[in-house]
Order: sequence, then C-alpha cells, then structure tokens
Amino acid sequence: MYSETELFEKKPISRVITSIILLLYVIATIYSNIAIINVHKQINKNEMAKASEIGEFIDTYEKENNIQVKKIAKHIFPYYTRNKFNNFVTIDAAKCLWSVTGCINFYNNLHLEEVDGTSEQRKMLEESNKEYICIDDILVVKIFYY
Repeated sequence: MYSETELFEKKPISRVITSIILLLYVIATIYSNIAIINVHKQINKNEMAKASEIGEFIDTYEKENNIQVKKIAKHIFPYYTRNKFNNFVTIDAAKCLWSVTGCINFYNNLHLEEVDGTSEQRKMLEESNKEYICIDDILVVKIFYY
C-alpha cells in the first residue's frame, strides 16, 4: 500500500506558468469583487441617508402646511460632482432619473406618483439652491447626470 503523488515529478514549465497565471487571475477577481461590494455598501448608506433626509423634509413640510405630498416631479441638471464614487457601477439611486422615485418611496414607505415637471417648478428649484423642494402636494427634485 503505497500512495503516489505528482509533487516531485517534473512538470512542463508551461503548465506551471498557466497555473500561476490562473491563480493570480482568481485572486485579482476576488479582490475586485470585494472592492465593488464595499463601494456598493457605501453608496447604499448614502442613498438611505439622502432618502431619509428627504423623508424628514416631507414630514416637516406636511406638518407645517397641513398638506400631504402625493407626487414627485423630476428636473434634470448637469453632472453631479459631490459623489466621490463616480463610475457606472456606483449610481446613487437618490440622485438619478430612473431610480429616485423608487428610492424615496422605498426608504420612507411612501407611494409618490411621478408627474411631469413644469418650467415654473424648475425655476423655483433653481432659485432655492436646494436639491429638493415641495410645491403644494408635489416634491420637486433635482436629477443629476453622471
């Protein structure tokens, strides 16, 4: 009863090099995936914080004005520079066209209905120098292109 091993047998150099390259590739892929996951976790925290901030703003507005915000209007503005994670993998859902409504609704348990924004709303939003305002029963938000 003997066991055999290939450990001490000669192997072609190409097989060794291929094994090393594959090992390095696997390590690089694992590292890259971990880095992407960490960035997503940070973006998710940022989204939750922004959506919660907007939710608190809506609550305050509703209490002060005795009106319920039921709609959301989005206005597109140029590139957003405050996000240090600027790449296609890390879109901040609280600031982009296709996801802001869902993000605000999800984190604040709301059911805002999307409506088209008007030029008057855009002007008021620009004059306020804020990322969002409420006008009557409409939350008006700035949307940024990345």
